[in-house]
Amino acid sequence: MSMARGLVLLLICAPLAQEAHAEGTFELIPREYRARPDSILQIDNMPRVRSQGGLGFCYSFVAATLIDEANCSARNVANCAAVPDSEKASVLDLARFGRKPADDADRAQRISYSGLRYGGSPEESLYNGAIRTNAIVRESCAPFERLTSDIQSRRIATILDIRNISAIERAYRRIQPMVARCGNCAAVAIDHAIHEIRRRYDLAVSDRELAAAFAQDSYSKFLDRLLIPQVCRTSDNFMRLVGGWRIANYPDRLDGKSEYYRLLAKIRAVLASKRPLGINFCAEDDLRATSMKSCGKISVNGRASGYGHTAVITGYRLVCTKEGRCRDSLQIVNSWGASWQADNDDGWIGARPLLDRTFYEPEAIFWLEPTAR
Repeated sequence: MSMARGLVLLLICAPLAQEAHAEGTFELIPREYRARPDSILQIDNMPRVRSQGGLGFCYSFVAATLIDEANCSARNVANCAAVPDSEKASVLDLARFGRKPADDADRAQRISYSGLRYGGSPEESLYNGAIRTNAIVRESCAPFERLTSDIQSRRIATILDIRNISAIERAYRRIQPMVARCGNCAAVAIDHAIHEIRRRYDLAVSDRELAAAFAQDSYSKFLDRLLIPQVCRTSDNFMRLVGGWRIANYPDRLDGKSEYYRLLAKIRAVLASKRPLGINFCAEDDLRATSMKSCGKISVNGRASGYGHTAVITGYRLVCTKEGRCRDSLQIVNSWGASWQADNDDGWIGARPLLDRTFYEPEAIFWLEPTAR
């Protein structure tokens, strides 16, 4: 992969907004189909499945999953799902790496990346966070799960997550101009906002850090200070990608679009080499888009159809009926959480409907592969 060309696809990252996404975004395989044992390719030793809730960080979830799995592979960890958060990449911190920094910035320096943004490129997060800087905050220091609701209804939990973070954004946009204009005159408003934030979230940052966050000149920088304590930004609290790795992708931008059988063949080849893959696709339930660029957006109330999303492919199998009708099936690990996996056949879905949603565009799939050691 040539990162010098840059990545233009920034995924807005659809949260789980409906109870049964597999009826729209994904297609489950009917029960009469059974897997042919000789066809199965699967990565079994994966990190624990986690949930983005109603927050648009799917791209950094995928980057974190691929980084954590690569570390398990390099270290020969027998049970990757049991690796503690102290040894895993922070989903929130990886969000700072999801976009190319300014042209004159040194990609190898963490200081070149500031602010946490909804939407970004999982490949940029991988390249900038794990390959270039290789200094990522540990998940235990900035735990994402403190930001998501534990209500059982996924749709209601998602709506609450969106409302909570939207309330925090409104507070910032109301208070920051006051801080910029007159400093201490915003103290009462900041105190009230801190109380509201503490009511909604169990954050690790101190009240002093919370107050200072309101002085940041952009919302993305405010989120950075709000969600990642200063103590996390030290070498002792960084985790790193172990061993030699490079980012590969398909199709290459120079080659242009692919098609179903070539893309599926590449996925099978990568899985056969024991590597999981990221995939970029359009998550509109009623697919109307004809390209990733035209993929729609979701509304604040969680009712719209979805938009650009990314997930991890961990398996392939050919499934057939007794009558000999066969279909390709892929297994994905989705950042909509463990309950989504359980409700949707552990992520086993129809391959063609998913791959059609990539529009077979360049860099539809990507993965970490080992360099010569």
